[in-house]
Amino acid sequence: ILSLAMQHPSVYCPPHALQHIASIDPKELRKARRKAAVHRGEPMAKKDVGAEFERIFQDGLTHFKTKNFTDALKDFSECVKLQDNNFNALSYLGLCHHNLKNQADAIDCYNKCLSIDPEHSTTWFNKGHSCAQADRLDEAVECFDKCMALRPRFIPAPLHKGQALYKLCRYQQAIDCYDLVISLKPGSEGAFLHKGHAYLALKDVENAKVCYHLCLKHNEANTHALTSLGEICMEQHEYNESVDYLDAALAQMPDNKYLRSLREKVVELSMNEPDKRTPPTGPASIVSEPTHVDPSSTESMMAKSSVEPSNGASLVEPPTVEPLPVEPVKMETVGTSVEPSLVEPSTSEPTVKPTVEPTLTQEPNTEQEEP
Repeated sequence: ILSLAMQHPSVYCPPHALQHIASIDPKELRKARRKAAVHRGEPMAKKDVGAEFERIFQDGLTHFKTKNFTDALKDFSECVKLQDNNFNALSYLGLCHHNLKNQADAIDCYNKCLSIDPEHSTTWFNKGHSCAQADRLDEAVECFDKCMALRPRFIPAPLHKGQALYKLCRYQQAIDCYDLVISLKPGSEGAFLHKGHAYLALKDVENAKVCYHLCLKHNEANTHALTSLGEICMEQHEYNESVDYLDAALAQMPDNKYLRSLREKVVELSMNEPDKRTPPTGPASIVSEPTHVDPSSTESMMAKSSVEPSNGASLVEPPTVEPLPVEPVKMETVGTSVEPSLVEPSTSEPTVKPTVEPTLTQEPNTEQEEP
């Protein structure tokens, strides 16, 4: 009877039924009575509204942290109905929409957050991330610029801005963003990797190779850099070196069909024509700094770092930006950053704007105090 009363506002819940349930679990009865009142459209006392908000908000957090975004979305939607200007509830609601690929709804939630606090840096970042996922790239760049102006040492902002500029074919501007990331975090393998892709799109193969080597310097098992170097060496007829890179990538991804087919193609080419260089014993040595060369000498190179497979196999793509929530912090305090990532709101005080807490994937602290 109680369940029916909660689901159908017109159903009357007899007092004796409620009393029977109260004898079993009075705490659950109080919660059920509040739920039934809400479903019947009855007004709630102010203190009951706060208690109900807190209970639903905590349920939403539990669902969110277990990646049950559908149920979390329902919970935070109920929270917004109770308190339509609650910053934390709107932030989490936007993150749920983002993770469920409802980018337009996510952007609406972030706009409401920004109407409450227009200088909230990580909300600008989250909005930019959703805009990028929705292919609203120019708008995404503007959002990342806002975030960078408010929080200059927040590394994910220039990294994501560079990726948006790359999609807009503004490769030199993307390189400038990656250089900014590297200046803030010299060991950023992702920045070197994407910088290499941008140089390759500009047909500057030598500088692209240098960036891929620097990426491998920080992570010798980066399959994207190894694959790109294998493809470049194949185009330059350096087949033995290409095989070495592809073997190193296959050691990390032994079941990747594209890598296997590419290696077979390189071996077949090496049998038909000689290698330009003597057989190497391993991947080429790492070059310390890029040397700028004339791109016109490499016009025969492909414009992208990955060759499209002809057999429909899955291509080894550069790392993509996937949403891990970013913390919408009100105060500019030192925090961790993830590459690439989103920021998650704080949950200690749901009705108050949040403070910094670490993101889901931990990395060394990259946001330092200003001198």
